[in-house]
Amino acid sequence: MFILTTQSQLKTKDIIQFISQGNNLEKCVAFLYRDNFELIETMVLKMNGSKSDAEDVFKYSLSKVLWLIQEGKIDEEIELKTYIYTFSRTLWVNTLKKKNNYTYYTSDSYHENFNPQLLEEFMFEDDDLYIHREFSEAYASNTPIDVESEESLQKLSDYLNSVISKLII
Repeated sequence: MFILTTQSQLKTKDIIQFISQGNNLEKCVAFLYRDNFELIETMVLKMNGSKSDAEDVFKYSLSKVLWLIQEGKIDEEIELKTYIYTFSRTLWVNTLKKKNNYTYYTSDSYHENFNPQLLEEFMFEDDDLYIHREFSEAYASNTPIDVESEESLQKLSDYLNSVISKLII
């Protein structure tokens, strides 16, 4: 049996297995956060967003990926980083378009993890981020997540579980 530690380098297949079975959810979320947040934050900041915007986009995209894993809709051959980046970028661009604050970004600005084919399967509505903010109390505080703290990990896990439960309804 594989023992999950915070220093483990997990493969997509392992993370999918853990999350779909409901095992080590907090550690998987912490791993995905550490492995992906900086990339998403950099992308959002380069596209005229704030750190708070980056957290919102990342949380929503991560919750969507977790839900897709639990629904069995994730292809194990595609890295989770690709799903998270693709969803995050699309969500942020849609948000900018809605705000009329969108600057056209050429294909040169796409990160290597962007995969437009994923968008054919998993569409985003124009209001996804806005709707997400409406039912999320986590956005009221706008405080960064400290993934090293057990209490913060538990809060993040509780938050993601509440988001997932609302997506399933």
